Formats: sequence, structure tokens, C-alpha cells
Amino acid sequence: MTVKEIIENYLVCHGFGGLCNMDGECGCELSDLAPCGQSIDRCEPGYKVLCTEECSHEGDHDVSKGDWHIQIDKPEEQPCGKCGKYTVLPGGFCPGCGAVVEGP
Repeated sequence: MTVKEIIENYLVCHGFGGLCNMDGECGCELSDLAPCGQSIDRCEPGYKVLCTEECSHEGDHDVSKGDWHIQIDKPEEQPCGKCGKYTVLPGGFCPGCGAVVEGP
């Protein structure tokens, strides 16, 4: 088992959607950890959420295209309608099945 596999298993078991840098410079989703090839030493587990008009994170994200970001703070949860596992709001992605759960 590789270190990357250990990290992936931890993230899945604890309901995280990926990793994000504390400086807010980047975030990567569970299915594509560290695609930049940079060290993940300063990264923390985070939750994958759809961008909204109120998003204040850096980067050019298009709400109409379903763009997302990884954040450290855990949003309010609701059960996934597809697999029954918990996911995040608003417009969260279920870490169990990957389904998008609509906001309230």
C-alpha cells in the first residue's frame, strides 16, 4: 500500500472530498490527488462543494458550469439520496458515490 493510497483511504473513511492547501492556493479532489505533482505536506483534508455566487475563494470559477472547490470547514450535512451516505451542502458531492446533492 502506498502513502497516496493510505491518504485516499483516510479521506474516504472520514467523509472528505479531497485536500486543500491552508494558504487557499489549491485544492484537489479525491479522485485526482496532487495532480500538480507538488508536495502535499501543507495540505489538509477538506470537503468538496459546488461554487456559489457567494464564494470568496481565489480562482476563476464558473457557477453555471458546476465548478467546485475544496474547503476545510465542514458545511451542514444531509443524506445522499442515491446511496444514503452523508454529503455536504450547498450542492455537495457524496464521498461515497460521487452524486451531486441539490441544495436546500
